[in-house]
Amino acid sequence: ANQPLRVICLLDRHGESGLIALKDAVMRCPKALLALTVVDSSQPAHHQSTQQWNSCSITWLGAMDRTAFSNLLQSQAVWIEPTLVGGDDSALAKEVLSAGLWMLATDCSAAADVIQAGRNGDVISSTEHSNWSKALLQLCRQRPKPEPLIHFPRIQPSLFAQLEQLHHRLGLQQAASERAS
Repeated sequence: ANQPLRVICLLDRHGESGLIALKDAVMRCPKALLALTVVDSSQPAHHQSTQQWNSCSITWLGAMDRTAFSNLLQSQAVWIEPTLVGGDDSALAKEVLSAGLWMLATDCSAAADVIQAGRNGDVISSTEHSNWSKALLQLCRQRPKPEPLIHFPRIQPSLFAQLEQLHHRLGLQQAASERAS
């Protein structure tokens, strides 16, 4: 609770339109309430730099493979889809939601179509930029807890437990057959 809220967004040809509005919203946030990571797909994989926007830490990362991206998502709480012109990837939005991140997206993004408002994210107006800072402040106060969309219940014992039981039964059967002979 004492740590900044970890927020991530992807900067690609569609997200650039909303980056200025996002920066303005971050600049309005009180000191150190959030830490933003921006994945800039136009930068090389090894690229990493940092900035401060009104005392909020901004980390810029370059393009990354799926494994690195998946690992990065696990360390984040909120995904922001800042596009103002659409064209973002709804499959990516589903992947992000499946990873358990809360999503904040504009009403003109494809991501808005997969958000269940108040359950897994919020949709904000693409024309009312003041709503962005209000939404970020609310998220910082509420601290949404990331939770994957699908839970896989443990109805089967682990493989180790299954093998241990099998070996135990085989050992007992072997000992019983040795006693019989």
